[in-house]
Amino acid sequence: MDIEFWPSIRITLLYALLSLPIGVIGALLIAMLLNNRIRGIGLFRTIYFLPAVLPEVAVALLWRWMFNSEVGIINYVLSPFYKLFGIGTPDWFGNKDFVLAAFIIMSVWGIFGTNTVVFLAGLQGVPRALHEAAEIDGAGAFRRFLHITVPQISPVILLQVVMGMIGALQIFTIAMFVRPTSAAGKFMNQLVYERGFSQLDMGEASAIAWVLFVIILALTLLVFRSTPFWVHYESDVRR
Repeated sequence: MDIEFWPSIRITLLYALLSLPIGVIGALLIAMLLNNRIRGIGLFRTIYFLPAVLPEVAVALLWRWMFNSEVGIINYVLSPFYKLFGIGTPDWFGNKDFVLAAFIIMSVWGIFGTNTVVFLAGLQGVPRALHEAAEIDGAGAFRRFLHITVPQISPVILLQVVMGMIGALQIFTIAMFVRPTSAAGKFMNQLVYERGFSQLDMGEASAIAWVLFVIILALTLLVFRSTPFWVHYESDVRR
């Protein structure tokens, strides 16, 4: 087996495991803010959707510049903290210890765009009468969110979890254009591309793609098997 195979599984799974909660929870929080009735809210909704129409290549090059160890804005902003703790300026994509952290930070970009819009549509479908009745009964904002909003939008959360997980496991464009050090491991789709189109080893590329497919299928089935415990539909009859 290729020596890069197991590291590619490791970094791919770790990235999906860490970025998925950030994407789902972050998009839900942004959608809740955009669901308020305030002046100019339509403009903010448009701004938050803009990332969905930007080319991934342009986004990748932008992040590559921002994480540049010498002139990047991220190291410039964080430089006071580096000096405070007496640590050197990290080489985000050149040091294997920082590569995964950099990609997790980049995953925050996925909070905005389509994810936020889908959650916003789900939140606007929650009957306001339920919140009003709960408020009359003395329920606070957190309890209303936990016992009314979350169950009502749980099918939307399921959609976001499944789609976000599949998207994270299939990360490719940003990784290819950012070009981090290979010592940290390559994402599985990167390995498929390199084996199939750079080295023309279509057999190994197909085998890696099948492994990725099995991982996605197994995790997706696992998520769907858990739905009876946390996903609620209006047609469900609880006994």
